[in-house]
Amino acid sequence: MIFSTGLSTPRKADLSPCGLGAAGLTARRYTDALNSCVGFNELMTGSVPCVIRPLVRPALRHFGPGSPLAIVKASGAATNNALGVVEFRLPAEFSPPPHIHHNEDEAFYLLSGRIEAQLGDQKIPAEPGAFLWLPRNVLHGFVVSADGPCTLLTITTPAGFERFVADVGTPTTSTAMPEPREPDIPRLIEVAAQYGIDFPPPPDQSPVG
Repeated sequence: MIFSTGLSTPRKADLSPCGLGAAGLTARRYTDALNSCVGFNELMTGSVPCVIRPLVRPALRHFGPGSPLAIVKASGAATNNALGVVEFRLPAEFSPPPHIHHNEDEAFYLLSGRIEAQLGDQKIPAEPGAFLWLPRNVLHGFVVSADGPCTLLTITTPAGFERFVADVGTPTTSTAMPEPREPDIPRLIEVAAQYGIDFPPPPDQSPVG
């Protein structure tokens, strides 16, 4: 998956030390850049209003077929850790394994395309304009329709999921959908555990007949 974020406020600031200027990305991880920027943390304290607009930032590879693009719209630094917002651009038939968030509640807002969402034991089709609420500690997942792609916003409260997205991401200077590549599932599971995200094994299938 690929990941990207941006910042714009009424105040002027030199954001180049953290790679947010026109020169493009640095080699540092997104999370390191956020924490080490001169001027960036001063602006994005969460205690003053701000406007966040797209700036090309890192990309991250996730799970399932294809390589989705993730764009961080609002991080915990911008919202005083109240929430995180990430835009995902997902290829056809993309499907993360069913998983559980223990640290945050999550919502999906579907901007384009179609998905079938799994919410606990329910499977619910969703089209553009659909809003799905996913409380913490509830197993959930989804699959993008075969005639994809789709674009959705994930909103998590409190913030933190966007840092997981950054930690499993790969920097990119393009917002185009990346070429498909096999994900590193063991690393994904290892990093997810650090953020309170579990991937339970599928239940045993009873023999037919």
